[in-house]
Amino acid sequence: MRAPERRGVWSGLRYASLMRAAMVLCLAILGCASPRPSGLTNATRPPGDDTEQGVPLPPAVGMGYTCTLPFTLPGTATEVAHTSTSFTPTGTEFGFDSGPAAWPAVTVEHAFPPFTDVDGQEIVPQGTRYLRITLSGVAGGVDTSSWVNNDDTFIRSVHGIGAPDDRSPWLVGVRDDACVRVIPLAAPARLLVEFVARDGA
Repeated sequence: MRAPERRGVWSGLRYASLMRAAMVLCLAILGCASPRPSGLTNATRPPGDDTEQGVPLPPAVGMGYTCTLPFTLPGTATEVAHTSTSFTPTGTEFGFDSGPAAWPAVTVEHAFPPFTDVDGQEIVPQGTRYLRITLSGVAGGVDTSSWVNNDDTFIRSVHGIGAPDDRSPWLVGVRDDACVRVIPLAAPARLLVEFVARDGA
């Protein structure tokens, strides 16, 4: 007696295999042709992709700057003695005398006029955009020193606002929308707060 014919089963298996191969090929072609997903963040965008949902990302993002405010860097100590403040056209450096690597927390946020210092005196900053730097957990008295830049640099002025508690707030006037980075420096302990134009200009 002749065995039953298995040809139909074999043909069906070959057909299923061919269909799977065709589906894989189709998905590969579609995947290559489909657009990149939107909403890529600075940390996840692939090399060469300098846009986020069609909006160019600031060139400074790759250098450690953030353009999303408020931004806070946690401190490593409290009751840190704030001993010096230095001003430059690109940032402000705060010096401390509380060990080689002891910094207070620092927050950078947008600020809006009118502005007054701790004594209620009006502050008139330079620039068109304003940011507030606040050191939290400092000691050493109220600092209301200021710096005004008469050159056409991005940072136009820095004013100490002063506070009656353990905070040390500062008002920064800049030329345009800003991105910021905070760099802790050791021996002696310092915090360098730098700003750059969001559009890279």
